[in-house]
Amino acid sequence: MFRSILIVGLGGAIGAALRYIINILTYKFQFSEIPIATFLVNIIGCFLAGLFLNLIEKNIQLSDDLRLLLITGFCGGLTTFSALTIEEYSFISNKQFLLASVYLGVTVTLGLVAFWLGSLWFKS
Repeated sequence: MFRSILIVGLGGAIGAALRYIINILTYKFQFSEIPIATFLVNIIGCFLAGLFLNLIEKNIQLSDDLRLLLITGFCGGLTTFSALTIEEYSFISNKQFLLASVYLGVTVTLGLVAFWLGSLWFKS
């Protein structure tokens, strides 16, 4: 268990560091209100999570440690959006379209509400 936590932490640290580097590199290209760095890391993280998951589904032998490092750690550290995408992919793959739609809508909506509530916490 402790070994797994360290492996996830290492992958997460690498993913978070890459997110920071992408943020620095894209800062000078910021031409609108669209957060380009966030958009890029979300798309890159989802692409990589899909790639890694596909390798696992095709029975390419990735050790448990490598899966923890790449998917949970690295993609999770790069972006939490990749975790949501993996969950949605699972629902859609299992033809649970209604559940996929409801889960996505509720997750995004409650995430925004929670953020708003958190931002109000110390304002009063």
